[in-house]
Amino acid sequence: MTPNNISSAASFLDQQPDFKPSDILFRNFARYLLESTGISQLPGSLDLIRKRHNLNRHDRTLPQSRGFLLGDTIFINSEDPDSVKRFTEAHEIMETLVIAIRPEIPAHSRLKFERDKEKWCEGGAAELLMPDELFFPLVKKQGINLDSSRQIAGVCQTSLTATIRRMLDSNLSPCIFALLQEGYKKHQIVPTRNGQGVLWGNSSDWDPPAELRVLRYWKSPQVKTILIKNESFSHDNLAYQVFQSGIIGKVKTGQEILELEKIQGTYLTEAMLVTIENTASVMSLIHL
Repeated sequence: MTPNNISSAASFLDQQPDFKPSDILFRNFARYLLESTGISQLPGSLDLIRKRHNLNRHDRTLPQSRGFLLGDTIFINSEDPDSVKRFTEAHEIMETLVIAIRPEIPAHSRLKFERDKEKWCEGGAAELLMPDELFFPLVKKQGINLDSSRQIAGVCQTSLTATIRRMLDSNLSPCIFALLQEGYKKHQIVPTRNGQGVLWGNSSDWDPPAELRVLRYWKSPQVKTILIKNESFSHDNLAYQVFQSGIIGKVKTGQEILELEKIQGTYLTEAMLVTIENTASVMSLIHL
């Protein structure tokens, strides 16, 4: 007998002859859930999806996790912002497909499956909360920029990061979106980080200046170039200007010269200071 929490996933797979685990499969599962629940406007109700597909939700403090699926119950970290909780819940709904697929995965492919399933669940969650046919028309109407991302995030009840990542999926224009934080090179000598002794004074007095570096980045499908993780932005760039201003949520836009490892030239860029898990961070959007 199929457990209740994966019966919908099993029914979906019955309609997918010769399926292969992939990003497309998980996005199609999201569309199946939306259609079978009758959701046709934003924001889509995860409550309706849970009820229609025999799932429960329980919020509790989870110090080491955003959330997880146990049986027919999705546990969500009650300390997270509502938009993060929403994406976590969508992600865990996608995990029901993982449970349905896992027994079918041959032994030699299980390690790769477990490694890939997280990005597939993320893609499915994005489709569930921001489906192509409802989301992309908003992007086409308002364009890809940091100001419009806040408006669209409000409509979808999703985080800015998740919203901008999904906007790039529209492939409306060539862009790279990056999250930047202050930090050091991987092997740079930093006394306070390495526990290194100093001749006099405090260890922090001997630390080199931290640089604003690439924490993570995403790009439009049409973009071939890349950013290098942990590479630094110049102090002359807009990203540093908004970081040093200390003003949260104000977007600064302009043409500027970028001298990054793979991106060099003059580009229209946008930057905005935000906090991510209590850490000052800069959202940078580069229009190529």
